[in-house]
Amino acid sequence: MVSRLNLRRNKISNEGAKKLAKFIKEDDNTLTHLDVERNRIGQDGGAALLDALSTTTRIQSCNIKYGNPISNKMGRVFEREMKANNQAIEAARLKRRSKVKWELVDKGPDFMRCAIKMTELRDILFLSLPDNQLALEETRMLSDLLMKNTPLRNLNLSNNSLDADCAGLIANSLVYNSNLQVLDVSSNIIGDLGVNLLFQHLARRQL
Repeated sequence: MVSRLNLRRNKISNEGAKKLAKFIKEDDNTLTHLDVERNRIGQDGGAALLDALSTTTRIQSCNIKYGNPISNKMGRVFEREMKANNQAIEAARLKRRSKVKWELVDKGPDFMRCAIKMTELRDILFLSLPDNQLALEETRMLSDLLMKNTPLRNLNLSNNSLDADCAGLIANSLVYNSNLQVLDVSSNIIGDLGVNLLFQHLARRQL
């Protein structure tokens, strides 16, 4: 089955774009890369393709921005959609990795949230997430994981953007966790308040 389809310079209009969109939505197609640059696809056809892309994470690239009468704003939307799809694809790939150790370095918070949502972490023993600009929203997700008292033994959150509020969330989750043994929050900005919040709970159980 075809996975890459190049349709550049074919005078494709909105009508043709809508037919492509319908094809993309079909479950049994294997298309991953689509190039329709230098055609006659306008706002209506672009909207149809965007709608189709929103229903699947299979498409890794859809080149449409250049040479078609769509707005710059719509072109940027296509770029964001492709970025989100590729994050989801990478997250799905991570899901197939070993369930013992899971590491994500320098990917950024958006990628991390996507990966955490799509990856089964119930059996993970070592979770390493340094240099990902993680902050409050990501800490909430990780705190939920800790509160479930999974088998997680080692959690590395070094070199992120965790502040005192983040430390408080982690500290509160540790009340419900009896398995975590190693916690690395070095090179963050938790400050004196964050340290105090952590030690309120660490005093009850030694990591």
